[in-house]
Amino acid sequence: MNKSYVSQLHKCQTALKELNFGYRPEFFKPVFVEIEQKTLSAEELAEEIPKLLSKQGWIQFPSAVVQLPSNPKNNQLPLKAEACQDDTCWQLAYSANNCWALNIVKVTECEAEQASHLAQTVHHLSTLANGALLSYKSLWAIDGETSPVCALSVFTGFKESN
Repeated sequence: MNKSYVSQLHKCQTALKELNFGYRPEFFKPVFVEIEQKTLSAEELAEEIPKLLSKQGWIQFPSAVVQLPSNPKNNQLPLKAEACQDDTCWQLAYSANNCWALNIVKVTECEAEQASHLAQTVHHLSTLANGALLSYKSLWAIDGETSPVCALSVFTGFKESN
């Protein structure tokens, strides 16, 4: 992250504090994000699925959504999946023509000067995990010289609801 970005971040933080919108800077952590993108055929997907099934997350088949880790007795190919382990997230989505897009996203906390994004933890309601919440990191980045935009959101696990 360049010094201009760090300066802009500081200005935004200061303005939000002064406006008293309940802004809490501890909710935004500087992170470095690495993304590996793959396009998989059905045969390549068959090799990746067992790796996903052992991680925490979920997988959507045409007939059901299954919470991971799991060993689903399902011969269908998945439509979508999200899984995580440690600081890495896997995002799988059917694209077209019997191909799937797999993004492997590694998110590492760091000092602001090394950051590529700011991470904000967000929780969503889930029909999975017996009432647990889906936990995500929204990854914010500066889009050129404009305002911050949510560039990506990655699954980070399930969180017990209170």
